[in-house]
Amino acid sequence: GGTSSNIPPFGIDYGSYRIGENGKIVPLNFKTNMSANAAEIFTMATAIQACEDGQKIDLHSDSRIGLSWVKKSQLPNCKPPEEISEGMKRAIIFLVGVVKGKNIKTHWRPRAQIFAIFGH
Repeated sequence: GGTSSNIPPFGIDYGSYRIGENGKIVPLNFKTNMSANAAEIFTMATAIQACEDGQKIDLHSDSRIGLSWVKKSQLPNCKPPEEISEGMKRAIIFLVGVVKGKNIKTHWRPRAQIFAIFGH
């Protein structure tokens, strides 16, 4: 996920995900302004939502912030802090809603590896 400008009011956000090593890349266009971190979290949540219930999920990303929120969102009573942007709050609330009952393991990857797969 990312944005065309990470300076408020931010740019139009986008993302991509792929399920499985040889799966089709699914491009996303959120058509709204938010930070790159919010776009990363929305992208991860959308990918998690696309996985079947009971499926083991190995989530790979170059976003340490996004991956940390995936881990936090699996804890009971997870909610976004008050002092973050509205876009981040919406992204975290969406993520919390989709991780319930999912078996997710997170993996950080260097930016160059993610870029080689998605081109952004």
